[in-house]
Amino acid sequence: MSQISEVESILNKLNTLESDIEKISTLTEELRKKLSLFVDKEIDNMRLELLEKARKEADNIINKARNEAEGESNKILLDAERNIAIIENNVTKSFNTAVEIALKRILKG
Repeated sequence: MSQISEVESILNKLNTLESDIEKISTLTEELRKKLSLFVDKEIDNMRLELLEKARKEADNIINKARNEAEGESNKILLDAERNIAIIENNVTKSFNTAVEIALKRILKG
């Protein structure tokens, strides 16, 4: 009988061990699912942060380019205004000279 009770004891212990292994397996699966959800959430958060940083960097680049373009545009506008003033001055001088030449020829002729 003692051998039977030892065998029963071993079987009981094996059943308990099997039950414990099943519990550990179930807990491990639950933890794996929780970890997977956590990782997915962190990936989404990092993606959003990265997109926000990229948007801000793009805005900075666009603003810098806009400011440079406006500066260059203002420089071109000033140069054009100076050139127009020079041309107007030359036209005025040439007009007066042309009128004088025309009057001289008319009066001589």
